[in-house]
Amino acid sequence: MARYQEHPSRSSRWSSGQLEVHPDAQRADFTTWFSIKVSSDQEQTWEGLLSIKTSPSTSRIVAVPALAYDVGFGDEVEIVNSDEGAAVATRVLANAGMSTFRVLFTSSERSDEDERISAFLSEIRPIPCVFDVYSERLVSLSVEPENCDALMDILAQGSSIGLFEFERSKPVTGSCHVFGGRSDQ
Repeated sequence: MARYQEHPSRSSRWSSGQLEVHPDAQRADFTTWFSIKVSSDQEQTWEGLLSIKTSPSTSRIVAVPALAYDVGFGDEVEIVNSDEGAAVATRVLANAGMSTFRVLFTSSERSDEDERISAFLSEIRPIPCVFDVYSERLVSLSVEPENCDALMDILAQGSSIGLFEFERSKPVTGSCHVFGGRSDQ
C-alpha cells in the first residue's frame, strides 16, 4: 500500500519584517507528486508538492520539499500522468539554483514545539529564504547561494546545542561552507 504526503501549508518567507506566503506559492494551481525511495520492507511513499503547471508536460515547484531529494523551490520538472491521473515528476529540467535543507527538531517532553519553531523562524528572519513548516517538528528551507553561509551558521549553532538536526536535501549550488548537522547528503 502506498502513502501519500501532501504539504499542509504553502511556502512562506519574511518580507519587510512580516511573514507572508511566497507569491509563487500563492499562485500554485497544481500538485506534482514525487516518489520517495524507501527500503524494500517499507511502503511506497509519495510527496505532493504545490506547483504551477507551465506546459502539459512540465511544472515549476513552488513548495520546499520535506521528503524528496534533489529537487527544490523554483525547479522546473518534467511530469507524466499516472494511471490514476496524478502528475508524477520524472526528472528536473531546470534547476532554480536554490539549496534545500531539512530541520528536524528534537523531541521534547514539553509541548513547546510551536514555540521552538517560531523562535527558529524569527532567528532566520534576516536571511532571505523560503520555508515550509511541514509538521510540529519538521521545517524545510530553500536558500539562494549568496545566503547559504548565513543559514548554515544558524543551522550549525542549533545543531551543536541539540535543538535540532539538519540535513541538506538538495546539493548546494555555488559557495556554501559545510559543517554541523548532516550536510553530507
